[in-house]
Amino acid sequence: MTLQPALRRFELKFWNQRKTLDLLQQYLWNASLGKPIDRCRVLVEIGQARNDPAWLEVSQLMFRYAREGSEVFVSRAMQSFPKRFPAVLTSCVREAELRGQLDGIVPVLEKSLRVEVDLKSKVFGPLKRILYIFLFSQGVLVGVSATQLGALLKEIEGKDASHYPVFALQANVIRFIHDWPWLWVLLIAGLLVGSLWGFKQPRVLAFFENASARISALQVLIDLRWLSFLGALQVLLRSGTLFGESLERAANVAGPFLGTALAGIGRHMQIEGNSVRSFLRRGLSHQRIRPEMRAFLTTLETMDPQARLGAIEARREALADQTLKGAGSTALFFEALGYLPIAATVIFLEAFIVQFSVVLPKLQ
Repeated sequence: MTLQPALRRFELKFWNQRKTLDLLQQYLWNASLGKPIDRCRVLVEIGQARNDPAWLEVSQLMFRYAREGSEVFVSRAMQSFPKRFPAVLTSCVREAELRGQLDGIVPVLEKSLRVEVDLKSKVFGPLKRILYIFLFSQGVLVGVSATQLGALLKEIEGKDASHYPVFALQANVIRFIHDWPWLWVLLIAGLLVGSLWGFKQPRVLAFFENASARISALQVLIDLRWLSFLGALQVLLRSGTLFGESLERAANVAGPFLGTALAGIGRHMQIEGNSVRSFLRRGLSHQRIRPEMRAFLTTLETMDPQARLGAIEARREALADQTLKGAGSTALFFEALGYLPIAATVIFLEAFIVQFSVVLPKLQ
């Protein structure tokens, strides 16, 4: 009995945006059960049937808080896992719970997330396939270096190849992979993990989004940010948050490139009491926010709350269609980019073998 809790620490608890979508869908689809505690009990049973420890952690907390009679049982559970649920999502759910509008907000959240998940899968899906192929190519490199190229290295053992610096460098790399194959695998894995970690850093994201705004093939990435922003804005407005505050808080999901300008608009409205139009004339907003979106945000300010929600929904649908059309070319761009390290591995092996046949006779 004492061993089981200890083993749970080592369970893999994987979570992504798709699982958040699934959780919201399951909660929504079980609305017929009525009481929150019954709906949460079903979520726990789903986690047990799937044998999903991450799902169980969230659903069991929701069930516990609902059984205690908490009015904010969903957001309290989300707040316990800040790495799984963005702060703006937790905040939206909490406000909806406090206003008794959770069942009205969940469908909006579910639809917003579903569009984003589907589009991101289409844009970034090829990268997963490329990653597997790249890892396979490194396995082949290690295997070839450890077997066939090992015999070639013996033929140049002790010979001075300093007059052929490129060949000498290639031979040293091959010798390193031959002598330390697992260290090479760990090095490649470390580079991949480091790249993923680096890509999540604000400065790297800001640089990448800046480039995306200037390269037509990557405009889809900025459109994805707009979709996230409009979805969060819609949910916040529906939960009763004021327009200026909603703009500032929704900007947290818009990324560093758009987020700075959008958050500035919200603060400008709340602190100075000025209009959206006056802030949009300033340099940062004028540079980063496209003309059609500047016009859209200016129009939103003049609308009544109900019409504003309808306008945001229509804009999101149009933007989703536009993003879907451009997703194919962006996916091809990433796929071509992903094949570069694989091509470099193949060229490296072929170049070494060709140079070996040329250099070896001269080293005799």
